[in-house]
Amino acid sequence: MTTPLSLAESLSKPLSPIFPADEGDRPGTKPDKSRGAALLDRVTSSYALDVTESEVLVELARLVDLLDALHSGLSGQLTSTGSTGQVTAHPLLAELRAGRRQLLELVAALRLPSGEEPDAYDALVAELSRPTGGGS
Repeated sequence: MTTPLSLAESLSKPLSPIFPADEGDRPGTKPDKSRGAALLDRVTSSYALDVTESEVLVELARLVDLLDALHSGLSGQLTSTGSTGQVTAHPLLAELRAGRRQLLELVAALRLPSGEEPDAYDALVAELSRPTGGGS
């Protein structure tokens, strides 16, 4: 039985996507780190977070990586074949939709101050909501 990681261990453990990074994200290069890890680095270097905010940020970073993996899993396929041969929406579309709703909830729960930039929250939401480009 494994023991749960402490917050410090959680924050120091590198985050990575569930699936390997899609090399299509940047032509000719493999990303140095996942978008979740980059988000974690950017926020922790800019803000002093309390324990609760840190936990929310870790979950937000993991969700960003999961959404990227789900997007890659679509591979441009928006439909799939159902059990009786009918064309249906790809099952990952519903997961992406639900994940994006959860992403918005986590960003709101993080309550980062906007500072001098009036649209910091909107910019963060827009950046995290965009597809990665891998798989399309």
